[in-house]
Amino acid sequence: MQLKIWNSYAIKETLKVFILFILCFYSLYVLIDFSLHMHAFQQNRATISALIAYYSYSFSYRAEILIPFALLLASIKVLSTMNANNEIVALLVAGVPLKKVMQPFLLLAIAFCALLYFNLEFFLPSHAIKLEQFEETYLHGVTNRAPTKVHVFPLPDDSTLVYQKYDFAQEAFFDAYWIRPNKEIWRAKYLFPHTEKPIGLFVDRLVHNSAGQIERTESLAEHLFSDLHIDEKLFIASVIPAEYQPISQLWHAYQNTSDQLNDREIQLVTTLFKKITLPLLALLVVVCSFPFCLNFERNKHPFALYSLAIFSLVALYTLLSATTILAENRIVHPAIAMWAPLFLCTSCFGWKYLKLR
Repeated sequence: MQLKIWNSYAIKETLKVFILFILCFYSLYVLIDFSLHMHAFQQNRATISALIAYYSYSFSYRAEILIPFALLLASIKVLSTMNANNEIVALLVAGVPLKKVMQPFLLLAIAFCALLYFNLEFFLPSHAIKLEQFEETYLHGVTNRAPTKVHVFPLPDDSTLVYQKYDFAQEAFFDAYWIRPNKEIWRAKYLFPHTEKPIGLFVDRLVHNSAGQIERTESLAEHLFSDLHIDEKLFIASVIPAEYQPISQLWHAYQNTSDQLNDREIQLVTTLFKKITLPLLALLVVVCSFPFCLNFERNKHPFALYSLAIFSLVALYTLLSATTILAENRIVHPAIAMWAPLFLCTSCFGWKYLKLR
């Protein structure tokens, strides 16, 4: 019964501090982001409900960073306070081993790991697309993005769809070229693929003349592409950015890849292993920080502990970003690129946990 009371107390106190850190961190982010984009919101008449939805989706998008940080600081705060109040000493005197003391914190870490995986699989794919739609509607021309490159979408009938970008706000391809096997080319400023039959706006028909040159033979304000068939699953796998796809979809794409990965496949595989790896940080921060909180020396330095923990987690995220670039450029395999930093961090900090009794 006493052990159950202790578990409940540790979980409750950790959740209190965790929620406090989450509210503080995310409120500060919302305040800074809103101040930066306030003019664009006013100019495009963004409603309060749209802003609430936007920042709700943003939390889902950034949860994989916010939750490990908040859990790290909450665990250190609760463990350090209990250590300072000699509550951990009392548990040890009562015959509770240190690894038993850690059980409630591990349960919380596992629960948050599962929550992050659930978010990546079910919430983030739709929320990320809605974020894109909001930004293209209310922040168009404000966000600083790299120039858009040309994208190629092969179709099952051996034709090819070449487009500049996919407009999430209008759910349409922008500046699209449908290249058919008979050398006929259709150009549309906007091509809507999700209607019963794809519809193009401001359409030009281009053909090869007898001299081998491409000439425009027809211009239409609107055209129904009855022969253009776009499979929904193929569309998601080929058009939707890899970071917006659920883990199950990425895993399916990974199983269908060949030995020689193209640019699209290497990005999908890298994103897959990254999404598998990042939620594990919620468990890693608790395991690695726990032994450092059990400092029974007279002169304790909590500021140094917080500083070391925050610096280590920031360094780990930076290292993961660097290894992601290496994986996308085929310098190392994506699995090694993602798991090597975790193994390095566990080797540096996690060995103390193995020595606990």
